[in-house]
Parts: sequence; structure tokens; C-alpha cells
Amino acid sequence: PPAAPPVVHPPPASPPVAVAAAAPPTAVAPPPEAPPAEGRPAGWLRPAMWGAGAVSLGLAGAAGWQALSARGHDRDADAMLRPDGSLQPGADPASYDAARASAAGARRDAWVALAGAAVFAAAAGTLGWLSLDDAGAPAVRF
Repeated sequence: PPAAPPVVHPPPASPPVAVAAAAPPTAVAPPPEAPPAEGRPAGWLRPAMWGAGAVSLGLAGAAGWQALSARGHDRDADAMLRPDGSLQPGADPASYDAARASAAGARRDAWVALAGAAVFAAAAGTLGWLSLDDAGAPAVRF
């Protein structure tokens, strides 16, 4: 007898899956924005004020140090001179010129540092003024 074709059985039926009806999409409103902080200064103003004030104090100190250095170099150069303005016997003209040049350089550095201190002091004052809030609270709060 001829061979019988193999019997193919359908796969077992899976249990029925309930398809939930999708709910219509709801409109999601964005979260309410915080009210604008009118009259409230930016948070970086006060730290920047303190930093500018510190730099100003540092530059003022450097200006004082350079002014004292210039005065010292002037005194060293003056000690090499006679009352009539000529060099003392044994004084080296190169040393005298170096002392005068050092005094002039220190004097210039003192003026530059003093100008920088004034600029940073003005910046600190401006930042402090800008950091006042509506109530007029002072910029220095602890």
C-alpha cells in the first residue's frame, strides 16, 4: 500500500486575548510656570560683588607694596649721591642707574595696581547696588 501523507494538526489555539479599547488621548497641559521673579536680582551678583571686592583689596595691597618698594629704591639711589648731585666716590654709576630704573618701574606698577583696584572697587559697588532687592535689603547679608 502506498504511504499515507503525514497528518498535519493545527497548532493549539491560544486563549483569547482581550483587547482593551484604547482610551482617547487626553490633552496634557504643561506644568504651570513659576511666576517670573521680577524685582529679584540674579543669584550671581552678590558672589561676584564679594570677588570683585577681594580683588580690589588685593590690588590695593599690591599698589602699597610697590609704592614702598619704589621709595626704597629711591632712597638707595639718593644714598649714592653727594649733596651737590654728583655720585659719591666709589659709587658705581650702573648701580645708581639700576636703582633709579627699579624705582621708576615700581612706581609704574604701583599706579597700574591702584588703577586696577579702583576699577574692581567700582565693579564691586555696582554689583552690590544691582543686587539690592525690592525691599531694599542691603547687599551685605549673612
